[in-house]
Amino acid sequence: NDLCKILTNFIESLEKSNVPFSVINQFFFQVFYYINVGIFNSIANNPSLVNFNLSIQLKVLISELENWLNTNKKILYSWNAYKPQIVSIVDLSNLLVIDKASINSNMIDIAFNSLNIFQIKYILDVYNQYNPNEAIPQNVIKDIAKSGKMEEKERVSAQKVVVDDSKLFNL
Repeated sequence: NDLCKILTNFIESLEKSNVPFSVINQFFFQVFYYINVGIFNSIANNPSLVNFNLSIQLKVLISELENWLNTNKKILYSWNAYKPQIVSIVDLSNLLVIDKASINSNMIDIAFNSLNIFQIKYILDVYNQYNPNEAIPQNVIKDIAKSGKMEEKERVSAQKVVVDDSKLFNL
């Protein structure tokens, strides 16, 4: 994987430069968040990507990142420390791979915790539009709209679908 090769080059360069352990880890927290924002927002801005095949590719990427972290655990924190930085693409891949007819409001509150209701509804609406042979039943989408996550309307400004990139590089 090219991404893992690039990450390895970064870690080797930082190690050779005697950068402190804490700074290296903070750097990779930011890199993982950047990966999360870049991938999620690219998908949100390109609806034709919202499909089952993409979910498999995301799952493979997430697995490769986890494996890469495990091979570098002398220097970096564990996967569990970094996973929150990419949780949006983890939840997105889970949403795309799951049997859409089985989705209900209880599942949304638990399984896709990092995604707001607007993101979930947008992804499912786009999925229906670009995958008509696998359309999600309208009762499922209505159930989602009635879910407990609808309370987020007050917290979420301007119905944001993309992930907030303002957290990047705030140390």
